Amino acid sequence: MVERVIKNLKSRGFIAEYVQTGEEARKRALELIGSASCGFGGSVTVRDLRIYDSLLENGNELYWHWTVPDEKRNETRKKAMQADFYIASANAVSEDGLIVNTDGTGNRTASMFYGPRNVIIIAGVNKLVPDLEAALKRIRDIASPMNAKRLGLKTPCAKTGCSDCSSANRICRITTIMEAPSTHTENVYVIIVGQELGY
Repeated sequence: MVERVIKNLKSRGFIAEYVQTGEEARKRALELIGSASCGFGGSVTVRDLRIYDSLLENGNELYWHWTVPDEKRNETRKKAMQADFYIASANAVSEDGLIVNTDGTGNRTASMFYGPRNVIIIAGVNKLVPDLEAALKRIRDIASPMNAKRLGLKTPCAKTGCSDCSSANRICRITTIMEAPSTHTENVYVIIVGQELGY
């Protein structure tokens, strides 16, 4: 399945590659970014790979709303959209090469196709699914409930699973399906990792 995913991502115009470990993915991301500025989307995968920490040590100009006080989060999200690179994960990647994401705020989804000219998406094999229907199901049944729990939200999905709620704390507000890189971006790198990473 990984081979088919990589092949189909490439046929859609993504720069796709497979690495076996998270450490290889981290090194590849650092190699691509170099000394450039970088914005970050909310991502457990990227956090756990310690890419931010490595770039911080290198002295890169970085923007990640997870690292600043609440009152600076919106400003940081906007600055992240103006960086040379943007790095995040995906909620699901389908076998035919669709990249599917659901956000509450929308900064991550928007930055993947408008803002930074270079985007890096890192996804573990646990994010790979057969088709779009399975991608949306994965988001509803796995990614969103786990993120709601991580954030300590009292949404139905955090307790009993998705119910397409009208909760004020709902985190499923914006869903994007990337069928190909945006005409705005120059390069969208997709790194598939042969390990389970993030939600």
